[in-house]
Amino acid sequence: MAAGVLYFVVKQEKKRRARFLEMAKLSAKSLKKHMPYLRTALFTDTGLDKIDYFDDIIHTKTPKKMWIYKWEECLMKSPYNPTLHLDADTYICDDFSEVFDMLNRFDLVTLMSPYHISDHKIKDVPICFPEPCGGFFLWKQNRKNDWLFKRIAELVRKKHWGRADEPSIRKALYESKVRYAFIPWEYTCVFRVPGYVFGKVKIMHGESCNIVTNAETFNQNTERRVYTGETLILTRKTQGKYVEMDQKIRYS
Repeated sequence: MAAGVLYFVVKQEKKRRARFLEMAKLSAKSLKKHMPYLRTALFTDTGLDKIDYFDDIIHTKTPKKMWIYKWEECLMKSPYNPTLHLDADTYICDDFSEVFDMLNRFDLVTLMSPYHISDHKIKDVPICFPEPCGGFFLWKQNRKNDWLFKRIAELVRKKHWGRADEPSIRKALYESKVRYAFIPWEYTCVFRVPGYVFGKVKIMHGESCNIVTNAETFNQNTERRVYTGETLILTRKTQGKYVEMDQKIRYS
């Protein structure tokens, strides 16, 4: 089976769904620019048979529950191995094939959610165990991941926690025997919430009509950058310490 990337665009009202479809196309286009050998698939209820930058269009019914659909009708039915799931509102700035190489040692690669943990206390999961990001999920097919995905779907169905599917992923991953690795935020920079990056941002993540410009802004300096959700603070290492540069850049 070929390696590939999964996206899904379903359920939203017509204008919003069209917006997310355009974002997914931009993401797939940027992916093809830097990693053209990866196949791309879109799970969708749009009824379209051909969509630019997608190799495979997988038609589905409009789901009643978005997060149940994500796992049971999309990720668990991936036509690829290994598979990377990306959210539609992502933009690829550079080749990140080194992440796929990590599957030689790990079953699954993701990164820590910028929220760290949800506001919901989850029984039997230590507060120090971080919440994974649901918008970047790379895995190879094996029994351990099969168990993990079924468990996530089960927890999502129970609706114990309100915010997206990350709390369910966190609990299931903690319970599992999956050998996983967390990678830095450079691989999914959620620029709408506070954070920081040290190296070149490989993937920007956030619903914005200015995501391409934001990517250029974030990568104009590759020392430590702190971002607040609307302002990028550039730093410079001087005498062993990071100090703020005078320039602070607004982004949107």
